[in-house]
Amino acid sequence: MDTPHHDPGGSRKRPDRPQLPLRDLLAAAANTRRTRLELLCFELNMDASRVRPAWDRALRAQLLEQVGIDPDTGETLYRLTARGRRALRVLSVGRARRHDEY
Repeated sequence: MDTPHHDPGGSRKRPDRPQLPLRDLLAAAANTRRTRLELLCFELNMDASRVRPAWDRALRAQLLEQVGIDPDTGETLYRLTARGRRALRVLSVGRARRHDEY
């Protein structure tokens, strides 16, 4: 019997969980000299699936740059670029203005 919530296909979609905003990723990266995705996820206590979209966007926009290799894991380490620091300032100012409006 079909009900309004009946899903005969057995949808495997996860419940919607908010993704990390780019501004929050940049702020977390700004607090470290060197980082990588897994370390930021640990610091933020968030699953990589929620952090990865902002991480990928930051890499594509050259807001993060490679700075070395983690000796423990062999993974590439990153830090904010000058462009990333400017983006963080701009995004932070925009956020402050929105909060002031309320």
